[in-house]
Amino acid sequence: MELIRLDSGQVPPEIVARVAQVLRAGGLVAFPTETVYGIGALAESEAAIQRLYVTKDRPHRKPLTFHVASVEDVRRWIDPIPPMGAKLIEKYWPGPLTLVFEREGADAVGIRFPANAIAQELIRAVEAPIVATSANPSGEEPAVTGEDVVRYFPASLDVVIDSGPTELRQASTVVRIAKHHWEMLREGIIDESLIADHLAETLLFVCTGNTCRSVMAEHLCRRMLTQRFDVPDEKLLQFGYRVKSAGTLAFPGGAASAHTIDVMRAFGCDAARHVTHSLTPEWIAEADRIFVMTRDQKKLVESLAPEAAEKIFLLNPSGRDIEDPFGRSQEWYLRVAQEIDESLRKIERVGS
Repeated sequence: MELIRLDSGQVPPEIVARVAQVLRAGGLVAFPTETVYGIGALAESEAAIQRLYVTKDRPHRKPLTFHVASVEDVRRWIDPIPPMGAKLIEKYWPGPLTLVFEREGADAVGIRFPANAIAQELIRAVEAPIVATSANPSGEEPAVTGEDVVRYFPASLDVVIDSGPTELRQASTVVRIAKHHWEMLREGIIDESLIADHLAETLLFVCTGNTCRSVMAEHLCRRMLTQRFDVPDEKLLQFGYRVKSAGTLAFPGGAASAHTIDVMRAFGCDAARHVTHSLTPEWIAEADRIFVMTRDQKKLVESLAPEAAEKIFLLNPSGRDIEDPFGRSQEWYLRVAQEIDESLRKIERVGS
């Protein structure tokens, strides 16, 4: 085994070229990333792949991860890149995130773009796809220093590039990307809430008191999305949607009106646990689309946040106001709920 010590910012081209040749010849090379050390092998060499599995004592049912040095390299396996994958790539790559893409008619494929100069230059220099896995025997703690790698594999690797401790000292986050949803497979330094916040489109429905119309809109929208994706309400975040409601004059902590609860029950929705929220600048800023019930409300919200004007819409796409049923009969509430339901189904891109 050859041990090469490099400073973390030092990437001598002649050394990188020589190590890349070892990989092209079917060798196993340990190298640093910003998370943990990995062991790389030429993806096209069955002998190298088999040797890697044996060296790590890794079950063959666990696939290896392709490592890339540019986003364009991803298109070798995934083209087009699904929208959710593209959003995470733009936000976190290069970085501590592994994306597992589902593919129609083929096995899923895991891809990582490490934020480490040595790793990137080595991947580029190979000029062929490489796979890698963490540089530790299966079941052991990941190697975060070159010394860890040598201790784990004193004689079974061809080259170990030692650049000292890794920056993050923690394995990458792993997220599965399907056509319409995502799934956290392993939480790393990028936790699940960060992934959800970045991928979710926040739909905010606004009325006056947040006891009637916006409550109906929130629950009917949730119902529409859960039916479309055939998932329970608590899974909507994984399908890219967060649905909220608020009132321009709402008293926080209140409840939905009795007629609202009854009418929503008729639609198969449970609004009994609704808690009223007042519209805040923070909620306006966080929302991707804001739907109001009347033209006057649209003007009011635009005056509160002029910079958000382009994302504020009337819920009824015909441009008509949806009247406030407050103080009226349950039949009024039912008619308003039906109008809201019909409007939601006409809104472009909700749940599409």
